[in-house]
Amino acid sequence: MKQLACEMCGSNNMVKQNGMFVCQDCGTKYSVEEARKMMVEGTVRVDNSHMIENYLEMARNAKDAGNNTEAETYCNKAIEIDPNNYKAWMIKGEAAAWQSTLQNSRIGEGVSAFAKGITNAPEEEREELTEYAKEQIKRLSTAMISLRADRFAKWPDAEESAGFISDLTSVLGTVVNFLTQTGSLIPVSEIMAPIATQINQSVVKAYQSVIKPEYKSDRYPWPDDDDFRKYIERIGYCTTLVEKAIDICNDDDDEDIQRYENLVFLHKEAINACSYDSKYVDLDEPWKVNFYNSKPGLYLVARENRVYFKKLSLTGSAVASRNNLIRQYESKVGELKSAKKRRIAAEKAEKKRKEKEAAKKRFDDYWAEHAEEKTRLETEQKNIQEQIAGLKASQDEQFAALNKEIAAIPGQYDINNLNERIKKLTEERNALGIFKGKEKKALQDQIDQATADIKTIQDRMATARNGIDQKIASVGSEIRIKIDQLQNRLNIINTELTKAR
Repeated sequence: MKQLACEMCGSNNMVKQNGMFVCQDCGTKYSVEEARKMMVEGTVRVDNSHMIENYLEMARNAKDAGNNTEAETYCNKAIEIDPNNYKAWMIKGEAAAWQSTLQNSRIGEGVSAFAKGITNAPEEEREELTEYAKEQIKRLSTAMISLRADRFAKWPDAEESAGFISDLTSVLGTVVNFLTQTGSLIPVSEIMAPIATQINQSVVKAYQSVIKPEYKSDRYPWPDDDDFRKYIERIGYCTTLVEKAIDICNDDDDEDIQRYENLVFLHKEAINACSYDSKYVDLDEPWKVNFYNSKPGLYLVARENRVYFKKLSLTGSAVASRNNLIRQYESKVGELKSAKKRRIAAEKAEKKRKEKEAAKKRFDDYWAEHAEEKTRLETEQKNIQEQIAGLKASQDEQFAALNKEIAAIPGQYDINNLNERIKKLTEERNALGIFKGKEKKALQDQIDQATADIKTIQDRMATARNGIDQKIASVGSEIRIKIDQLQNRLNIINTELTKAR
């Protein structure tokens, strides 16, 4: 029996509309004459391989536009034509998985499609496709947890708390599923680190925007028993999730410090929480107001003539248990902060070492390329050092010779003799009696003359020494100028040979 087959998609589902034959699968229209020519005998096998690229292009466009359902449909059409088309499988895996909801996860379908795409891909493309699939799975996993985090932040109850745990199990199952089908492992830490952050942020948001405000309602500071029980129950969900966040990603970093501090905060809030009851009081006299206001733990509302007092709170054992946890968490925070300081110090030291090592390499590489210049500078450096040493030695020799001249200046012998004479004359004068004034004066005149002679000799020696000192200063100045000039050039050479490159 003759059948009309669409040239574009091979479908036999053709309907005549307004004088034209229309393919109900792809929408292609044919005139009556064209349809007559297309009539074939029996079932035909149509080569539609030329349509694959069109379907893939439409799938990509749909995916880029955010229409994953349409993208998946076009991929299915391409796969019907070529079940081994790896590009179609890869796009389908992404499109299907991103249609997931918390109620209907399709990530498993996506993993299977990715696996088929990788298996059918050319050998040289498999590694790249595998890495792409890994990134998609990581993004999908965090996106699913993000949905749960948003729900818990709005409804921090047992159902959403349990949903978090279930979602985490599902994520781990996805990793195992991908490993089973592809033989490639997705490092769990790469998924769990952002998920742990999402969990912690969700708990903080839930507490700040829902849990605390509902506990501290318009009745505060007088929440009733139901408020208190609900508050403690919700704090329990929060602490459980934060502990789970620490368990799945315990990297001992700032994130963990924040999580432990959040646990400390939540447990302290639970310890300080309570419900209140009230009773009527007669405040007909002012002293009664003062009396009730002075009682600790009582809250007087004068306009209502009521006193509110704590009614329900954690038991002593519950408080002790939470305080024990707080001590553990605070100890862990201390350890993490100490470890952080050590890590930062080690990182700084390592950075400094690497910088020093890199600087030395640049230095060595530079002089390896400028060996001739280095040899010239080192030779000049050595010559200058020898010249400076020679000038210093010459200076020492000249100073020694001039100091000998100073030591040889005549007059010290005469001074010594005159001092001896003065000593003897003084002894003679002192030995004379009280009535020997004339003789004493004569001796004193000799002493004065000897003293004057010493002064004359000393002046002559000082003049001679001054002359030699001037020579010493002149020699020192002359040599110092020469040395300074050489030292300046030596400093330039040393700087050039040692400066960073």
